[in-house]
Amino acid sequence: MDGIGPAEIKVTELEARLNSGIVKEVFIATSSTVPGEATANYIIDRLQKKPILVTRLACGIPMGMDIKYADKHTLARAIESRRKTH
Repeated sequence: MDGIGPAEIKVTELEARLNSGIVKEVFIATSSTVPGEATANYIIDRLQKKPILVTRLACGIPMGMDIKYADKHTLARAIESRRKTH
């Protein structure tokens, strides 16, 4: 989207760094927009067979926001990103 592809996000260079064995985790932090989600999913697909941890920035309802204003997509991401408290 927007004319940005693998060459612009340097995914080939990322894979080369991962092949060095030095990198232990890739932390994906993209916007919660359609292009951001597409980019994150593309990177995750490319890295899923690598022997590294791939994590993603949690998304959801911001602190101080009234939940009644959250759209269904924000609520879905918040539920997906939930974690155990104890």
